[in-house]
Amino acid sequence: MTEEKKAEMWLKRHTSYDCAICGVAHEPAQRPKVEYGKLTKAQRLAWDAASTYEYHSRFVVGSEEGEAVKRIKAWLKPGDTVYTVLRRRSSSGTCRHISTLGIAVENGKPRICDYTWNVAKIVGWKMDRDTGGIVVSGGGMDMGFHLVYTLSRIVFAKFPCIGDGCPSNDHVNGDRNYKVGHLHSDGGYALKHQWM
Repeated sequence: MTEEKKAEMWLKRHTSYDCAICGVAHEPAQRPKVEYGKLTKAQRLAWDAASTYEYHSRFVVGSEEGEAVKRIKAWLKPGDTVYTVLRRRSSSGTCRHISTLGIAVENGKPRICDYTWNVAKIVGWKMDRDTGGIVVSGGGMDMGFHLVYTLSRIVFAKFPCIGDGCPSNDHVNGDRNYKVGHLHSDGGYALKHQWM
């Protein structure tokens, strides 16, 4: 590895940046060196800050991934439905090409929007040039749901409750608080999924 590449990687790991997901600046943070299961509250906060700094470093404001997050957040809100279209399935059944669509309202008129390129950038999966779908590997479950859940978990890491009809799984698991605004811990269910 060249010295320039090493310096670039060091700067990427030790530079503050504006995050498109959180909407705040992340500062470099070190993980505390502690034994497993014995973290104090301060150490847990330091650990979370370091993890978030590393995990969100792909979504710097101005990068392709960061701009994709900003567009998806402008187009989709918690509770919206993302529609998936199966473009191709491999003969072995372990790979699918899936497009993502949604309905946007502009000037009072609904129109169909294709989110596929932005979704591929956010989740970090490849797009197939021939089918125009995101390459989703794996099987044994609803892969369209898997794609939308992964997108939702990244974009809406902690999302506010939308009240009655909130899609969060926290409500299924005992959270009876439907007060608008309180935060849910898992953003994976912020968006709904439906096949077309």
